[in-house]
Amino acid sequence: EEKPGELPGSVILTLKLRKHPKFERVGNDLHIKMKVTLREALLGWSQTIRHLDGHTVEVFTQGVTKPFQVIKIDGEGMPLRDDPTSFGDLYVKVEIAFPSKLSESQIQAVGNAFAPDPPKSEL
Repeated sequence: EEKPGELPGSVILTLKLRKHPKFERVGNDLHIKMKVTLREALLGWSQTIRHLDGHTVEVFTQGVTKPFQVIKIDGEGMPLRDDPTSFGDLYVKVEIAFPSKLSESQIQAVGNAFAPDPPKSEL
């Protein structure tokens, strides 16, 4: 409040940040985790991500995805403070959901799909 003969005071705001259920902000970049099945990890997958402002981003692979592989999507992060036409990046961390057990037929199918393991040398 301002009054004649007095210096104006400061306005102090306290902000409490709430975690977003999907995205984590790191500087100007956004990070998101997603899960794929073992089948998708081996054969490829596609996923649509709804961004904070409502637009969608398509993420996909056409080959093998490694556990905890990170896919970087340029320009899909947060706007830069000093240049609102430039954006940070979006990082998608892919986790693979491995089955907890396999049936006998699944074990045989996996065994037939891959070459036999070479002998292991001593560590």
